[in-house]
Amino acid sequence: MTIRQYIRRRWLITTWSAGIAMIAMLLLERSLPPRQHLIIALCALGALVAFVAAQAFAMQWTKCPRCAIPLGWAASQAAFGVGKRASACPHCRVSFDAPVDAAGKTL
Repeated sequence: MTIRQYIRRRWLITTWSAGIAMIAMLLLERSLPPRQHLIIALCALGALVAFVAAQAFAMQWTKCPRCAIPLGWAASQAAFGVGKRASACPHCRVSFDAPVDAAGKTL
């Protein structure tokens, strides 16, 4: 597994967690009386915004496996190809295509 795949896997785990929480919230909405559906819908919208913000912060605080300094926007660029595609850690310059073990430590 490469560092780029490690970053992408972390993004997928947080995205699935947020999705499961949203599904649980919508299932809760179905079990409540109709007069409370609007309240739950507004809470779900607020939660969706909070999940997106949390996802952005989680990507910002993803640490480099070699130097343990947060990658910042380089993690988002590595995972999604946003803007110019980052190819290495901005601090220690380890390539995002370098191999890592399953725990996320560079080999």
